Amino acid sequence: MFKIRNKNTTSFVILLILTGVLSLGFIEGNKNGNGRLNKVYNNTEIKSSGAVGDAFRFHINNLNIPINSSGVIADVNLAPEGSEGKFGVASFLFSSGFMMSGLTNNSLWACAQATASRVQNFLPGPAGGNNDPRAQIYVLNREEGDFVKSWDDWKVAVELGADFYDGDLNGLYEPVDKNGNGVWDPDEDAPDLIGDQTAWCLYNDGVPAAQRERFSGIGPQGIEIRQTVFGYSSKGALGNILFVRYRLKNAGTVADRLDSVLFSVWADPDL
Repeated sequence: MFKIRNKNTTSFVILLILTGVLSLGFIEGNKNGNGRLNKVYNNTEIKSSGAVGDAFRFHINNLNIPINSSGVIADVNLAPEGSEGKFGVASFLFSSGFMMSGLTNNSLWACAQATASRVQNFLPGPAGGNNDPRAQIYVLNREEGDFVKSWDDWKVAVELGADFYDGDLNGLYEPVDKNGNGVWDPDEDAPDLIGDQTAWCLYNDGVPAAQRERFSGIGPQGIEIRQTVFGYSSKGALGNILFVRYRLKNAGTVADRLDSVLFSVWADPDL
């Protein structure tokens, strides 16, 4: 239980680990989903980097899991392989996301991204900016080397709140090869590349109350989530893991403080 204060205070970070042999409990729902789940995404390049659009297939190790820019994991119909998280050739994860609840001015609210339970309350982008063209998934690949295009694209992610390494300690993200040697040095800036591949996005609880199939009548609370998905290119045990880092923020558009907030990861596994 914690409090999410306004944008001037520290955010909270929750780390979720998905593996190919174990997932988390779930609230069973209709796996046919609802009308908002019928979108087919067309980003077919699993090696893409930089700003890749609304969806991305995370497949650098033994796991093959599509994600989208609003916090849905696995239940993302990304051509040509379709949806569901796979371990090898077998599907093990139908959908994953999170649920959360809390109080705003002593009024109880709840929201989630839990598609198999027919809950989708989050949209890409910052609170109040649901048509922001910057609201994409930003992907980094270690094998591409340093100071590549994805490092430049990360500038936009930083505008939206993504982390970076500030090598020159000036408070700005400026990925420049100042030493002229073609590789990154500790006194130079770098994006938040964790593992061998990192995918970052920002989304918010902006679905209007009248459009919510679950938790109907509960409007947006100004919650922003910065999501980082990362993994390692390994065929061993580390290759069976996908890491998800959630960084929660109260944008302050509804209240300065959201009180007694509970956050839980959620998943619908098929084991």
